[in-house]
Formats: sequence, structure tokens, C-alpha cells
Amino acid sequence: MRQKISLICPTRERTKMLDRLVKNIFNKGTSNLNDEGHFELLLIVDNDDSKTKDFYAKKLKKYATIKLISRERSTFFNRDYMTFGAQNSSGDLIWGIGDDMEIVTDNWDQILINKINIFEKLVSDGVLSNNFYGWSRYDFAYLINIDCGDGDFQIDKFCRCSFPIITREAFQKLNFFTPPEWKFWGADYGLGEIYRKCGRVFSMHELKVVHWSHKNNNKKYIREKDIINSNSQKISESCPMTKASYKRQEEVINKYVDYFIGDKNIEQVYYPSRVSTEILFNPLKGLREEIINLQNEFLEEEKTVNEIAAECPACKFEDYNFEMQIPECPDHGLGSLWSTIWKDTDRFGNIELKSTQYCSQEGCDYKIDITSISIKCPNPKCEYEGLLDYKLQDTIDSHARHNNLKRRIDVLIIKHNHLAEVFSKFKET
Repeated sequence: MRQKISLICPTRERTKMLDRLVKNIFNKGTSNLNDEGHFELLLIVDNDDSKTKDFYAKKLKKYATIKLISRERSTFFNRDYMTFGAQNSSGDLIWGIGDDMEIVTDNWDQILINKINIFEKLVSDGVLSNNFYGWSRYDFAYLINIDCGDGDFQIDKFCRCSFPIITREAFQKLNFFTPPEWKFWGADYGLGEIYRKCGRVFSMHELKVVHWSHKNNNKKYIREKDIINSNSQKISESCPMTKASYKRQEEVINKYVDYFIGDKNIEQVYYPSRVSTEILFNPLKGLREEIINLQNEFLEEEKTVNEIAAECPACKFEDYNFEMQIPECPDHGLGSLWSTIWKDTDRFGNIELKSTQYCSQEGCDYKIDITSISIKCPNPKCEYEGLLDYKLQDTIDSHARHNNLKRRIDVLIIKHNHLAEVFSKFKET
């Protein structure tokens, strides 16, 4: 039975936001938040952050369940704050939050504990111990995906949560809260995809939070960018994973997936799909909804598969929309062309991506290297003439995501049909 929740909150010199967060956590929770056996909030603070330390001493130290842990300042946020905080936590469930979060759900702590215990009873009873889910009766290492109000909860092509929750067993299995390849931004995506590909995500829509972000599309929860945001952006931009290709991200994610599922006892025949208590009680409906969502995302991705993004090196096409018209085959028109992208490596090891359009008509030898076309910038405010900067990696990534979605859809359709057949035979008996 799950009993204790640990909230890990790194914070620096944001005392007004921290004050709002603490009031929100306790106002929206039950009286159990005052019980050290039920709850703890760990504030991870830099040694030189006297502002937050003073605020804690004056306003927060009175809370028996709020603890301040100071450490040397680091630019490796995910390893040295989130994982560090998890290492110092004692809860059954570990929740990584930010001082810019707000909980929307009333009695959130009791709802979380009760829902997880109901779900884990189904796990221990063997409800997921079959070739459709491949979840052992004794496997309690998983991610709890909650609704962060950013629209990602409903998206099936990936699993991402700005403020993820993992079980104690999950932390002990991988020995990190967020994958260490990401220094800051993007780690929630990597973390979510690890557990999604392992089939170890429990989606819980009852627990809703919002993110007070300067980038929030919901104007109700938007705020101005501050120095902390600027610093985190610099840290993220210095991390290779931030701008890594889809292939590279998949390599990192799959490395942990292989480790995670390497010792599982139940063979999972089908591609993992999301799990929630609602889906478990109506799995065919849940699968149909997931397949439809993935098909919609597949069609959206298809729009960009055959596009090549370009940018003017002088004006960057700022405040100007431009779509490059690919030259037509003089004999057979545009519809006859097909493209290929390849890597060209020089003797210094530098890699250059090139895209060439070929005519597919038999006997026609027309071809043109799109990346070698010199044009005058179409922006009337710009006088640049020459080669554009082509974002060919974006096209490569789009192809990879497109193919991945197609594989998932095909396997989930087979899974749905097989499950429907099993249910049909069960009804007959």
C-alpha cells in the first residue's frame, strides 16, 4: 500500500512564487499533509541562496513536512537537483515539481494515494499479466502521467509531463529521476518515452496541475520571463540533447528501455499502449481511441514529411512567410519528382546534408540539388542573394517519426483485433 508522497522542488530566489506554491499545495490537499508519515516537500536550494534560506526560516520552517536541503550550485539541473532530491526523499511516490506549478485538484494527495492503490491492486491480481500488457504481478516500477494542462496528456504519439511522478521502485531501477543525458529542458520527454516504450505508464486524469510559464499558451497562467528562466535556457542550449536529432534521442531512450525490460518475466507481444483504470475496464474502447488519435497524428506528420524548411541567412525570414517552390522536371512536371537526402563528410569529419530531386520517369535523367540553388531572398525588405540555410535534419526527423507512428498503428490494430477475438471467445463460453 502506498502511504507517503515526496515532492521534490528545486528553487532559487523566487520567494513569492514559492510562497504561492506552498499555500496552494496545502490549501488543495488534506490535513494529512501535516503528517510526516504521509507527506514531505523537499526544497533543493543552492548554498549561496540566502534569500530562499531566510524565507524558509521565517515562513516555512514551522511546517513539519517541509524540509530545506542545500547543496553547491550546479548547471546540471536534472542530475544535481531532481535526482539529488529523489535520493534524499523517503516517499513511496516521488513527484518532481517546480515553484511555478499550481495544483488544481482538491484533496489531491488523497486522490493520488487512493487511485494508485486501486491500480496496484489490479497489478498484483495479475490483470496486466498477459501478452497484451506484459506487466508482472510484482512489477511496480512505473511512471504516473498526470494532466498538466499543456495539451500533451491527450497526445498519443509521445508521453510527456512537465511534472512527472514515479514510484520508488522506478527510481531504484534506473537510479535517476530524469535521464542524465538531458541537463534541463527536454528531460520530461525523454523520461516519458522511456516508460511509454516499456509499457509502464499509468495515466491519471483526475490529478490536474498547471504551469505558470512565460511560454504558456493558456494566457490565464502566463507570466513574464525572469533571470531563472534565462539561466535555464542557457543551460539547455548548451546540452547536446536539446538539439539532438530524433535518431539520437531514440538511441538514448532505447538504451534505458532495453535495460528496463531486459529482465521482465512476461513477454510482451504487442506494442505498449497507455494504461489507466478506465481503459482496463474497457480495453477495446481505449485501444480504438488510441489508434484513432495516432492516425490523426500520423496525418499531421505526413504534412511535413515532404517539406524542406529553409531560412535566409540574412533576414531569417522574420515577419515573412516563405515556401520554396521546388523546380519542376522540364519534361514531366513536379509530380514526377522524388527526393533523397544524404550525408556528405569531408576529410575533417564535418557532415553536410544534401537533398537532390530526381525525376522518376523511366529514361529521364533530370535531377537537381535543392541545396545548391542560389536565389534572391523573396522578402522584399531583404537584399540577400545566394544559398539558403536548409533545415534538412527536420525533414529526416519527420520521416522517422512518420514511420514510427505507422508501425505503432499497424501493431495496435493487430492487438485490438486479437483482443476482440479473445473477448468474443470468452463470451461464447
